[in-house]
Order: sequence, then structure tokens, then C-alpha cells
Amino acid sequence: MVKRGLLAGVVACWVGLAAQADVAVLIGNTAYDGLPNVRDARFATSVKNPLEEAGFDVLSLRNGSPAEMANLMMDAAGRLGGEDRLIIFLAGQFAADSGESYLLGEASRRVTRFNVGQRGLALAPVLKMLSEQQGRALLLLGQDVPVQVLQDAEVEAPTAPNGVAIVSGPTETLARLLARDLLGSPGASVREAFDQNGVAAQGYLPEGIAFLENGRDLPEDSRSEELIYWDVVQDLDTAEAYQAYVDRFPSGIYVAEANAALNRLRGNAENAAEAAEQALALNRNARREIQRNLALLEFDPRGIDGIFGRGTRAAIRAWQGSRGFEQSGFLSANQLSALSAQASLRAAELEAEAEARRAEELRRDRAFWVSLGTNPSPDQLRDYLRNFPDGQFSEIARSELDQIEAEARAEAEAQDRAAWDRAVSRNTVAAYRRYLEEHPDGVFADAARERIRAAREDRASEARIAQDRSQEAQITQLQITRVLIEQRLRQKGQNPGTVDGQFTQETRRAIRRFQRTRNLPVTGFVGQDTAVALLSG
Repeated sequence: MVKRGLLAGVVACWVGLAAQADVAVLIGNTAYDGLPNVRDARFATSVKNPLEEAGFDVLSLRNGSPAEMANLMMDAAGRLGGEDRLIIFLAGQFAADSGESYLLGEASRRVTRFNVGQRGLALAPVLKMLSEQQGRALLLLGQDVPVQVLQDAEVEAPTAPNGVAIVSGPTETLARLLARDLLGSPGASVREAFDQNGVAAQGYLPEGIAFLENGRDLPEDSRSEELIYWDVVQDLDTAEAYQAYVDRFPSGIYVAEANAALNRLRGNAENAAEAAEQALALNRNARREIQRNLALLEFDPRGIDGIFGRGTRAAIRAWQGSRGFEQSGFLSANQLSALSAQASLRAAELEAEAEARRAEELRRDRAFWVSLGTNPSPDQLRDYLRNFPDGQFSEIARSELDQIEAEARAEAEAQDRAAWDRAVSRNTVAAYRRYLEEHPDGVFADAARERIRAAREDRASEARIAQDRSQEAQITQLQITRVLIEQRLRQKGQNPGTVDGQFTQETRRAIRRFQRTRNLPVTGFVGQDTAVALLSG
């Protein structure tokens, strides 16, 4: 849905004089290493011929780096006059952060909110340049993939300055509308050209005002879209373009020509590239060096073994694409030199970065050590070793810490033994507990726990003995009962001594033996449980 905002006070019209040097800037970035490629972004540069036929001075760039895109914009700004029309068509991977939008340059990797300014072309100065051509400025944003959002915020389209129209949508759709409806239709207005499904427009969209007084003559029949597409494909003259035409128009009138061009380009390119690499006579070590250079530049060859398999070929193609070479997967002599030079430069950069980090680490190390003073505590020494385990002073720190800990151990051992002697002299549960509180890992900790356990068992045993003694007094009030118990003990194989109703020490031992055989509390007295077990049956 088009946002209609005819800004009050803007009286300049889109129609320009034939003698004016109108300017168009076309940037289409399709190839990215760390991000998905944007195949359709190539349509941004495919409208070069229609624009030139319409009298525009066209500056075009495909797969440009941030610096190349910035230079192209500076070149365009230098060519503009006060009354010139300006069309800027940008397509590829976009990123947004803190209200700013960027067109990312080719081969962008690991884009974050901290480096996006170095990875792409900022749209803010582009909008400023467009605003200086009020009433004659058009910005097309080919967005074929979602915008990368580098913080938790909604993506907002750039706000159109006064007198500037901004249109966004699929790149191919925008290219077709620009070439066919705006440049190819005499008298077509900006609003009419972009009031279509799949695109969104905002800003200066005057109704009924023509973009060009005289458009190109284009066929009116149903083949017009195919003819425009074929014109673009021939201009690109790449295997990718011809394949895209065949995919889109499988029964098209130029399918045979497209397939012939595909065979020619692919066969010639691959054979020539492979032959060029074979002529280099690369030995196993040279191939390993190439793989190391690719890996150094973060193009993973899937191993450094001197064997160029699928992984290495894919890495070569990715590197070639990042440098603007044909992505054949085979290296020429020039490419080999470029790869080696780039890898050497990167190695030097990494070495410089490593040296800078090493110097900074040494500085921080020394500053930390000095901050400890002349008599650091054990905690300070441990803190230093946590931060600098292999630092300049790590051996000194460990030696001092070992000495402090050895002295502490000797002192702790002496205190440990003294505390144990005090606990033994008192020989109470409370004393042993106090020892464990003071020395939970002491030398005598296990012995203290055992004595506490034994004391608890003794208390439990004393309580059960008292219980059984009391119950026995009630059970054996009659002499005959005591005689019966002694008889039953003898029958159970336990010798109670003389069976006379007198419970001697020998009788008590027989009771205890019987209690053990029945897994009863061993008290030596005939309590309720023992009496039941002994007299039942």
C-alpha cells in the first residue's frame, strides 16, 4: 500500500530538460561470505541501459566493498547540478541498528552493532544527498531478504526527506517498474509507476506529474516482460543471468540462445580455469600453502592436506567471489599471487595485533603485581594467579603462596592436636562436637565422629537396659516364672547355669546370647520382647 504524502511547499516537478546531466547510482551486492547471498540484487544494476537511453549519467557497481560504495557516492555527488534528477537504486543485505540503516558491502562477515559502520554504506548521508535535489530525487531499496536487526528494536524504513520519494520492495519488481513503467511509458507519474502490489512508497509522490516527457518505445504485447528480462540478461552476459532467464521463462522465445550461451560460458570458463591452474604445476606443499592462506583469510578449506577436494574448491570459489573474480574454483597465476599477498598482509596484521595484545598483557600484568605491594596476602596472591596464571611474576607468587600455606599447615596441625587433646580429656559429645566445629577437616575428625556415634549408641543402650530391667521385674515376680525362663534358655541351647530361679551372671550371659540369636536388643534382661520370644510355644 503506497503511503501518499505530497509535502506542502514542494513545487519542483520531476520533468527535466533534455540537456540536463541527470545522475543515477546503481549498487547491487549479491555475494556475501558470512551471510546468505542475495541473487536478485543483480537487477539493481540491470537497468543501466534503460537509464542511459533516458539520458542519465549512470554509475554502476556490483558486489562493492564499503570503500567502493562510498567512493561511488562521492563521484555521483560531484556530477550533480542544482536542477539535475537523481536516482539511487540499492540492493543486497541491509542492516539496522539504533535507528540507522546500512547497505552491507560484499564479503561482510560477523556484522555486529559495533562494526556495522565499517561493513556497509550508511543511508543517512545518501538521504542527505537526495534531499539536495528536492522534487527530483528517487531512492529505490531492493530488499529481497529480511533486514538484519542488530539490537532489540523494530525495523523502520528510512524517513523520506522533503522532495524525495523512497520505494522499497523486491529488487526485480523495482527494476521492472523502473524500466518499463517509469522510463518506458511516456508521461508516467511516480505515483502511477509504483502504485503496485509488492512495493511500498513514501515521501514526494506527486500525482499526475510525469517522470519523463518522452519514454522509450516498448512492446505492448504479453511478451514485454520477457523482452525486458532478456535485454537485462544479454547485458549481464553471465551464466547466472542466462540460467535465471531459463528458470523464469522455460518456454521463452530465447531459451535456445540462453542454453547455448550457458554451455559456452560454463564450458569455456571451467576448462580454461582448470587448465590455467594445471599449468602452475602445484606440488603438495604448494597446495598446502594455498589451503593455509585460505584458512588464514577465514575461508575454510576443510583440511590442510594438500588435496584439493570439495571443501578447498568451495573455499577458493568463496575467496574469488570476495575479490570480484569469476568463481571457477580454480586458481590462475594472478589469483595465486593475489591470494598469497592478501594472506601475507593478513598474517602481518594478525602478528601486529598479537604483539599489541602481548605488550598490553605485560603492562597489565606488571601493574597488577605492583598494586599488591611489598607484602601481599594469600588472597591477593591467589587473585593475581587467577588473572595471570602464566604471568611474569607467577612463579614468585606461587613460591610465596606455598611458603605461607606450609606455615599455616604447621600451625594448623599444632592447633588441631591441642584441640583433640582437650576433647579427649573431657570425653563428652559436646567436646567432640566443638572439635569438629573448629577443625571440620582435622586429623582427628573421623575419630571424633566415631566417638559421638558410640556415645549416642551407649545412651540408647542404657535407656533400653533400664526399660528391660523394669519390665523383667514385673514379668518375673513369681519364682516359678524365673525357673521357667531358665528352663527355656537351656532348651534353646543357652546354658543359664543352675535352674533355681536365681538370675546369676551366667544367666545374664545366656539371656544376652539368646537375644543376639533373635536379633533383639542385647540388654541381659528379660523385657517384654525377650519374654514373648522365649516363652511363646
